[in-house]
Amino acid sequence: MEMHTETLLFCFNLMQEAIEHISRVSRVLCQPRGNAMIVGVGGCGKQSLARFAAFMAEMTCFQVSRPRLG
Repeated sequence: MEMHTETLLFCFNLMQEAIEHISRVSRVLCQPRGNAMIVGVGGCGKQSLARFAAFMAEMTCFQVSRPRLG
């Protein structure tokens, strides 16, 4: 039972952080000419949260990629 409670608290904490990040990105996107470049470690959900915030703002998003050298 104790482990289950810890798991629920962990999931709640992650959800709270995701909501905070979504609200930050949404606030930037709702500004006139608002845009954001989100940088960070791969695999931590940046793209999913940004796409969700863009969906909420009824916008489309695109991804800039750098060409591989050599």
